[in-house]
Amino acid sequence: MRDSPQTAHSESELRDRYQAITLRLAQERVTEGRALRDVLQKVTETVADALQVQRVSVWFFLDERRSIRCDYLHQPDRSDIYEGAILHASDFPEYFKVLTSRRVVRFVDRAGDPMSEELRHSYLGPLGITAMLDAPVYQGGEVVGIVCHEYLGRPREWTDPECEFGASVGDIVARLYAEAAQLRSENQLKVQEARVAELQQLAELGRFASGVAHDVNNVLGAVFAYVELLTAAAADNTDVTKFGADLSAIVARGRDLTQTLLTLGRETSNRPGVISPADVLRTSLALLRGAAGPQVQVQTSVAANVSRVLIDPLQLERAVLNLVVNARDAMPLGGVITVELREETIGLTSEHASTFVVLEVIDTGTGMDRETRDHMFETYFTTKQTKGRGLGLSIVNQVVTLAGGFIQVDSAPGQGTHVRLYLPRIAADDYVVS
Repeated sequence: MRDSPQTAHSESELRDRYQAITLRLAQERVTEGRALRDVLQKVTETVADALQVQRVSVWFFLDERRSIRCDYLHQPDRSDIYEGAILHASDFPEYFKVLTSRRVVRFVDRAGDPMSEELRHSYLGPLGITAMLDAPVYQGGEVVGIVCHEYLGRPREWTDPECEFGASVGDIVARLYAEAAQLRSENQLKVQEARVAELQQLAELGRFASGVAHDVNNVLGAVFAYVELLTAAAADNTDVTKFGADLSAIVARGRDLTQTLLTLGRETSNRPGVISPADVLRTSLALLRGAAGPQVQVQTSVAANVSRVLIDPLQLERAVLNLVVNARDAMPLGGVITVELREETIGLTSEHASTFVVLEVIDTGTGMDRETRDHMFETYFTTKQTKGRGLGLSIVNQVVTLAGGFIQVDSAPGQGTHVRLYLPRIAADDYVVS
């Protein structure tokens, strides 16, 4: 048996030393001003020095424990951080068999050890690793990953104090990842709260504008009536008739604007409920095709078993209608608008992935540059000069955000536009109350 580099100390001295280091590591925190990677670097440097190892890494299980992916690998003598390597259970069955069955996994590369045999030529040998100490990472009482301590040099044995310390490191790393996840959630919540607050302010402004628009609409109605009387009385005067027709068109545009403002501030326009987006799209198809006009073809693609969402169906219809109208205006010579409904799972890792209902509107129009994309959902922003009022896409943003969702846009000049509405699922499509 080969000695550990620490055997010059008694077990009692080692435990006291490791306990002191554990207490220091327990004070490390992931905060707003200190990212997870920065904290991991400090922790792994401390651990590497304490255990006299040359590599410390964090791995997480994937694909129902059929593989494990390196999320962070630090070598104290190098400044680079490595990540992304994957080991598969089919290639290393003995190793995977013990990863979740022991408090720590310790072994030395020696003949007759099944784990050494399957790891030697593909992993241990090329990296010069002679001994490994793996400690589990627990989340919610379940092993979700490991912290791997790798020793390079002559073979060494792992003492009990070293194994106890390694297990403590696994617990500390689990806490740090949990803190990082909570911080991400809190930041996302703050962003969502800020967006909702902004949209609520817009709603207040909309209600105020609605009140003013109601009175203005009455005045415009009277003006329109008198323009008609004036035009009829001067039927023989072509100049008056022409001016009257122009004035009528101006008044009509004013009445369209007041109707938009009235709708924007309507109190009863947001009554969310658990609905099937597929049903909403199906019943709205005639309306969408009418809004698109004769030069634009509207086609739909609805996936099977799309989940239900919590939203006002009229608001959802309104959002899709605004997107279709916007797409139509981007295709003055005609084209195709495709409305797709499906589910999509997004996330950086399987641990943080979420599935959403996605309603996507695709057009074959002129597309947008980056500056336009950055501002397209701002209130009153428009590229349509006198034809646009800059409210349609702002309304879409309001509807989706208040439902807890978000929007993604892909577009480039001459390449059309893809607008995706991501809505949180609330129940399966066939959910029935028992």
